[in-house]
Amino acid sequence: TAASADIPPTMDADLFADDSAPARRGWRERLRALASRRAWPHWLGSLKLRIAAGATLALLLGIAVTAWQLTGHAERDLLRQAQEREAAQVRWLAASLGARVRQMSLALERTAARWPTEGDDADTLARHLEASLLPGTLFSSAFAVGPDGRMRVYVDGAGTRIPQLSLADRDFFRSVMQSERVTISEPVTGHVSGEPVVLFGLPVWR
Repeated sequence: TAASADIPPTMDADLFADDSAPARRGWRERLRALASRRAWPHWLGSLKLRIAAGATLALLLGIAVTAWQLTGHAERDLLRQAQEREAAQVRWLAASLGARVRQMSLALERTAARWPTEGDDADTLARHLEASLLPGTLFSSAFAVGPDGRMRVYVDGAGTRIPQLSLADRDFFRSVMQSERVTISEPVTGHVSGEPVVLFGLPVWR
């Protein structure tokens, strides 16, 4: 008992503090050091380097966003330009076709106004049609039809023919006979040539 009493009461506490506290403090410090090394590469340990890296990333991000916006604007501009070109081509084509239709209608009206009165035989009609419509116009062929719908004469680049053909049951013939102006058909197959054509017709009243 006396031996035990000789040990100071604080010795146990001093030994406990000396043995335990350094162990707990070293473990925490090592954990903080490890976390610090994993969070940042060693070359980013400086605050200035971190700020520079952040600024560089922000700059790259800004460049990427700007490039994306410019690409979108360029695509929209190209699309708008293509649409404008297509619209201009359509307008040009419509104007060109309109001019041709007017030219052909005027040629047909002049031919009707100068219709021969001295005779209506096939040779006379063929010469009139060939001289009035085929040269210098856009017509590939011309023909004359009697009031009964029978084709009187047909003229094209191959010469003059008298087809045994009646148009009395054709809608186009009836429309021409009921009109006083130039009548234009839908695209149809030619009665003689067998090729796709658009017919222009005008009645001749004598």
